[in-house]
Amino acid sequence: MSNTSFRVDLAELGALRHALVRAEQTVRNAVGALGAADTAAPGDAPGSADPASGTVIGTADLDRACTELLGHWSAVLGDLGRQLEQTAEGVTTAARNYSGTESRLAAALRSAAPGEPRGPLAPEARR
Repeated sequence: MSNTSFRVDLAELGALRHALVRAEQTVRNAVGALGAADTAAPGDAPGSADPASGTVIGTADLDRACTELLGHWSAVLGDLGRQLEQTAEGVTTAARNYSGTESRLAAALRSAAPGEPRGPLAPEARR
């Protein structure tokens, strides 16, 4: 059995776009926080630097692993932020297109005189 009705709720598309933009902003803030953590100098956080080795977290190996992890997460979150932005733009375009189609269809229906068939069955089309 097929579904013969299709409905687009423009308000829901707007709410979806808004949620995507908020998610993108949250991801961008996380990327910024990771970048700030990555560039922190030894001794920025009280008690974080080992005075003997000059490392921020612990051993040089641990610092290197943490730096790599921060870089990986920054890249992944950057990709996610771009994807959220592109999806929000796509939802905006879809809503604009659906709204335009709805407006044109409504205008076409208003312009058709009641009781006069239009299209292939119209009297002028049979001549």
